Amino acid sequence: MAVVLTTYEKIRRFLATQGMQSFVDEEEETVNDEIALTTAEIAGRVSSKYDIDSLMQSPMVDSMAKIITARNLCTNRGNPIPESIELRYQEIVGAGGKLDMISMGKLKLLDENGIPLRGRLGFAPGMKNLRVDRSYVNETVRVVTSISTKNDSTPLEQDTATRSLGGFDG
Repeated sequence: MAVVLTTYEKIRRFLATQGMQSFVDEEEETVNDEIALTTAEIAGRVSSKYDIDSLMQSPMVDSMAKIITARNLCTNRGNPIPESIELRYQEIVGAGGKLDMISMGKLKLLDENGIPLRGRLGFAPGMKNLRVDRSYVNETVRVVTSISTKNDSTPLEQDTATRSLGGFDG
C-alpha cells in the first residue's frame, strides 16, 4: 500500500452526512486516488524540510490533507465547494499559506504529543566546530576531523597554515 497522509475513513468523518451526500456515489477507490494526489501535492511542497515518514506523524498535516482532499472531491463532481472548506483551503495552499510557511521553515510541524518533528538536514553542508583564521585568506581550509567534540574541558586542536602569507613555499 502506498504511503498516504490521511485515510478514507477520516475523510468520511470529516465530511459528515452533508458532505458525503455531495459525492455519495464515489467509490472508496476514487477517494483513495484523490488522497494519493493530495499526499503527493503536500509532500512535493514541503519535501525540502520534511520527508514523508515525518509528515505522517503530524496531526496538522492530516488536517490539511483532509481539507485538500475534500475540496478536490467536490470539484471533481462539479459541486459547489462549501465556504468553510474553501477558506481553510486558501489558508493552506494560498500564497504565504501554511504549506509555503512550512517549506520556508517559518512554521514547524509537531507530532501528536506536541514534540517538534525532525526535519530533513537539507542539502547544505553540515557545520563543524571550525574556526577559520581570516589572516590566511588565500590558504586552503583544512579540517581536522577530531575537532568536533562535546567535551568542553579539552582544548580543541587547531590547524595552522604551513605556507607563508605570500602564497609560495620559498
